[in-house]
Amino acid sequence: MARKARKPPAPTASVAVAGTPLQPSSPAQQPPPPLPPPPTPPACNTVTRHNLDALLPAVRTDLAGAAFVAVDCEFSGLGSKNLFAQLCTDHSAPHGAIYRDLRDRYTDLRAVATSHSLCSLGLSIFRRIDADPSSSSAELPEAGLSASTPLTPQPVRYATSNYSFLLLSSREYSVSPRSLSFLVDNGFDFNAQIRDGIPYRPGTIPDPPSLPKDPNPDPSPTTKLRALFAQLLSVPVPIVVHNGLLDLLFLYQSFHADLPGSLDVFVADAADMFAPAGVFDTKYVADYVDREKASYLAYLYRK
Repeated sequence: MARKARKPPAPTASVAVAGTPLQPSSPAQQPPPPLPPPPTPPACNTVTRHNLDALLPAVRTDLAGAAFVAVDCEFSGLGSKNLFAQLCTDHSAPHGAIYRDLRDRYTDLRAVATSHSLCSLGLSIFRRIDADPSSSSAELPEAGLSASTPLTPQPVRYATSNYSFLLLSSREYSVSPRSLSFLVDNGFDFNAQIRDGIPYRPGTIPDPPSLPKDPNPDPSPTTKLRALFAQLLSVPVPIVVHNGLLDLLFLYQSFHADLPGSLDVFVADAADMFAPAGVFDTKYVADYVDREKASYLAYLYRK
């Protein structure tokens, strides 16, 4: 979701339709079919240091009425070339590169998230726009139908609001040439990031010393982003990611606190943070639920 996008005059929204039955997939060992042309990208609001205050109310309003929220992060790197190979989880990974112990994997992922930075944070907020969302089977007798009357399934319709937060860490961080090339090839503008990125401070922030209270306090961008992240965690709706373990680690490190050294502590924290409705990973769904021919994002996006 970290695309080079034009700055819109006001938040925009698009409509998506879901509910079409999935077709049975062919055996997993068959190669995926050629990719069709990508669909037209939906409108996206690029949030920068210049319009953060103007767009935050719209983001908060959209979150308050969300049915679910899709989250995607872009990073400054995935570590060394060897570590990048080890972090692969698809069938193209070198023999022996997939971790045998999740604790070892967490240790290396934590090293990436604490030494690199978020370049952008993408939010796609989905709101149901059914004609009559309050209808239920309890109302069928009043309409002259019995509870056993077969009904034609209706597609579920959503309105989406898309936001791409351009971010600039205030701490020094590492970059990986492979990741920078990938971002540039996909339209990311590093000049815009340096010029317009929202400054934020990752990790644990110590409590400030006691000072006389300002009658008109102006929260810093870091405070505003952390408050928005807290609202995202508080809404009782699913959060959707794709191969999102590293995304979750970067979000924790960037807008919550320093990542704990122990996997068990992180799992306990994450289970509490995302407790309202949980996290759904579309790569896991594609691999182990729908048994798709492929589960990489470009294939699923164009399917």
